Amino acid sequence: MTATLLNPSPEFPQCNKPALASAASTNPSGDGLLSPLNSAEASALNHCERRVSEGLERFRDVGLALASIRDNRLYRATHATFEDYCRERWGWSARRGYQLMDAAEALAGLPEECEPLVHTERAARELAKVEPSNRAEVLAKAAQAGPGPVTAKAIKQAAQAVEPEPVQAVREDSETRAYRVSLKIKALTDAVKETLASLNPTHAEMVQAACAFRKLANELDKAAQLLADEPEAGQ
Repeated sequence: MTATLLNPSPEFPQCNKPALASAASTNPSGDGLLSPLNSAEASALNHCERRVSEGLERFRDVGLALASIRDNRLYRATHATFEDYCRERWGWSARRGYQLMDAAEALAGLPEECEPLVHTERAARELAKVEPSNRAEVLAKAAQAGPGPVTAKAIKQAAQAVEPEPVQAVREDSETRAYRVSLKIKALTDAVKETLASLNPTHAEMVQAACAFRKLANELDKAAQLLADEPEAGQ
């Protein structure tokens, strides 16, 4: 899950998509090539980088600014990729940059009344792991754990209650599966016999049908042998 600003943010007017529409046409092929920024883009980059520099203690501002830089490719005048930009401009790994964007995106998508509940980046990053449609419910449940800001631990516990682990399907053992397949084969055989009986075929047609089924049986036998030769999953 990565942070994506689907709508212009009033907190970053210089970084809004409409003002930067020329970014896509300047280099539509994406990362990998350097290309100059126009004056509006250069101003937006300067604005976003200032917010990153000034907001290192305010992870939401940092994450939104980084997302604007990434989404509009404002790094492209000096760096071929966003990952290179994070490492060389800020001394961060790409993973660290995406952590900040994920945390900011998790808060940006919340109802307004829920945002004040999350005070730390760690808690926001835990919330980012939750499906977007469940985040408000998870946060409300986590807030019931006690007074004060919601913790990452409380969010994780609430998420487990709202999004229980999927039940793993039990794998059939070979004997059960063989029995189930034999029942299917018997049902198919009975159906073929009934069909042939209703058609009242000639001797020649019966011989032709027998040859066709013999050929099918040989092909099934080969397929069964290939399956038997494959190692069991997990071995």
